[in-house]
Formats: sequence, C-alpha cells, structure tokens
Amino acid sequence: GKQLVDDSNLIVLINIFVDNHKWNIVEYLCNRILEYGENKFALKTLADCYENKNEQEQKYKIWERYIKVDYEEAEIVKQLAEKKEQDGDLENAIEYYKKALHRFINKKMFNNVKEIWEKLFSFIPDDTDFFFAIERKIVKVLSGERAAALLNHLYPHFAEKDDWDTTVEILKRILTYEPKNSTARKEIVEAFKNKYKSHSQLEEYLRISNLSQSWRNVHEAIADFEKHIAFDLGNFVYHSSWKIGKIGSIKDDLFVIDFA
Repeated sequence: GKQLVDDSNLIVLINIFVDNHKWNIVEYLCNRILEYGENKFALKTLADCYENKNEQEQKYKIWERYIKVDYEEAEIVKQLAEKKEQDGDLENAIEYYKKALHRFINKKMFNNVKEIWEKLFSFIPDDTDFFFAIERKIVKVLSGERAAALLNHLYPHFAEKDDWDTTVEILKRILTYEPKNSTARKEIVEAFKNKYKSHSQLEEYLRISNLSQSWRNVHEAIADFEKHIAFDLGNFVYHSSWKIGKIGSIKDDLFVIDFA
C-alpha cells in the first residue's frame, strides 16, 4: 500500500534538482509526493516548476490547491484574484479578493488591506454588510484608526447617491474611532443638513446642539441633535397617559401639543 515518503531526504533531493534547473525531474518527484496527499512543499515547488517551464495555466491550477493547505498565504490568493479578474470571471475574482483581504488583515499588512478594500469597493460598493464586517475585524486585529481610514473611502459614494442614512451611519463609525476628526465632523453636519432639509427647526437644532463646535464632545452633540430633530414640527409624539398628540408649535424647547 501507499505509505508516506520520508519527506526530509526527498526535499533535499528535490532542491538539488531545482538548483540544477532539472524541471522535468522536479515535476516528477513532486507529483510522486502528491500521490500520498496534499503537501505544501511539493505544491509550492511544483508551481515554481511550472513558472520556470512557462506553463502558466498549470501553475494557477497548482496555486488553487496550494492556498487550500496554506491558510496564511495571501499574496498568491491576491494573484489568483487578479487572474480571475483578467479572465472576466468577476464572481470568483470577488471571492478571492475577499479571501486575500482576510488573510492580509491577519498578517497586519495594512497597505495590502487598503489596496484590496478599494478594489472590492469598485466591484461591490453597496455591500455595506461586508465592509462593516471587515471594519470590525480591522478594529480587533489592527486599530480603530485603521478602520476609520478605510471608512473614509466609503462614505462619499453614498453622499453622491443622496443616501444620507448610510452616509451618517459611516461618519458616526469614523467618529467612534476618531472623535477629533474635524473633516468627518464637518461632513456629518452636511449629511444632517441634507437628510433633514425639510425640517423647520434644522438650523436651530444644529446651533443648540453645538454640533459644529469642536469643543463639544461630538457623540453628545450628535445625540443631542438627533433627539431634538425627532420631535420636530408635525411629528407625532406618543405619551402614555395622553395617548397621541400632534406637535402644534415649538417655543424655546417647550412643546404645545394639540389633542384631538
């Protein structure tokens, strides 16, 4: 029956043939090892062998197998993604880019993470669930500042689409990691102005919440503003003993409520 070869001697032997560029022998020996099961060294060497013989398709096939046994390898996953993208197979390209992204995060290689985040954003800009899940992982493995840097790339897309809810949501997340981020603070004021442009008291509530004043804690200011705007003119408020009333007028933060 088949038994596992003693790897160490074989590896020494294969490396001698690699050094002497005897690719056919290298290919033969690697394939012999792989008859006993997947093996990182044999797959990696076989891929190098096909690279040297300029058999690119064969190399990619071996790489597909290699990344299933080496869970940390990220660069090859990225190259497979690029290959799928070139071939016009976007569905699989996206899958591989996502896999590469997770692996680069685990390796704490932020430049690669940023590059692939931007690449994925060009394919699936509206998949906020995916990007928010990655954000959480980046906060855990890298830092909140790193997460904020990536989210900065995200919100203009939603602002351009007038999707103010998502824009506000992303800016709040950025401000969670960087409460002193003055650009994000300015942008959230703009987003609120757009989101609530039909509210009669918008400017007043922005003023009293001090949302645009950097001395006021940004999270308190946002909470304050949102609490006020929720009670704006014409909204219905529910009161446990008075049942439902319609807000008739607002003077100095006192509500005059007309009951039907």
